[in-house]
Amino acid sequence: MRTYIIRRILGSLFVVFAVLSVIFVLNHLAGSPATAILQSDATPKNIAAMNRQLGLDRPVLSQYVSFIWHAVHGNFGKSYYSHGDALTAVWQRVPVTAELAFLTLILSTAIAIALASLNARVRKGWLSKIIDVGTLLGLSIPTFLSGLLLLLLFGLYWRGILPAGGWVFFTASPLGNLKTCVLPVIALSLPTVAIIYRSLRASMNDVLDRDYVSFGRAAGFREGRVIRSVVLPNAILPTTTVIGLLLGYLLGGSLIIETTLSIPGLGQEVVNALQRKDFPIASASIAVIAVVFVTINLIIDIIYAFLSPRIRAMYSRKIRVREI
Repeated sequence: MRTYIIRRILGSLFVVFAVLSVIFVLNHLAGSPATAILQSDATPKNIAAMNRQLGLDRPVLSQYVSFIWHAVHGNFGKSYYSHGDALTAVWQRVPVTAELAFLTLILSTAIAIALASLNARVRKGWLSKIIDVGTLLGLSIPTFLSGLLLLLLFGLYWRGILPAGGWVFFTASPLGNLKTCVLPVIALSLPTVAIIYRSLRASMNDVLDRDYVSFGRAAGFREGRVIRSVVLPNAILPTTTVIGLLLGYLLGGSLIIETTLSIPGLGQEVVNALQRKDFPIASASIAVIAVVFVTINLIIDIIYAFLSPRIRAMYSRKIRVREI
């Protein structure tokens, strides 16, 4: 088991290193930000001086080594516009995105479990088909479209019910914070519910055909209790990996909905930084998203290994398993 954890940690570190390398390449290909910084003062002489000030006149390899060294130590430089530390500015945006992500995941998981359990009780019935079509519809609607529709409804037709965009911090007003969370959480939950539901439904359909489920029914347990106590605990394990991946996706993929609803989260910070060519902020934002995503996957893999006897047995050398 220790071997498995060490291998996963080393693999995660390699992924982070690869992401940092990609960030450097993209920044280099985007060209010098001197023109965007200087704007009307962007004369050739001033551009050359700005490049020297930013260290962009050095050889590419030297720039790369310096970037990786400083990034590993959490130093992505200072913002070209606010002149504040880039990583500090990014971390200030993380709580907003994290709140949206966790609320979305909790709500989506609860709804998906309820729908999958109901589907298991009415297999091949008309209600099961309605649930399948509804979740497929939620998966098919792009997040930006659902966000725009919600913005239109609550900003134009149903004014005063919920805030049509913007953000209220929890420390300022807990109730106001909850209200501003409703619309983005709904928009993000539509595809998230569908993904978790379809994964859980497939696992539950497989478990429903097992002998121990038939034994539970033969023992006189009601169908609801069989699903809650036997089917769901055995089917939820593969879905934990999907939930972990979705959490990472929500932390990094709420960019569109944050921009649409004017939410000051990590996604909006990335968009603003890229538009202004503020590379330190953009690099720090992408690095934070990558590290969080990789860390979540690492935790999920370790939890999965502890919950799965086959992985534990393989890495403790009790039995040999060729394929998992």
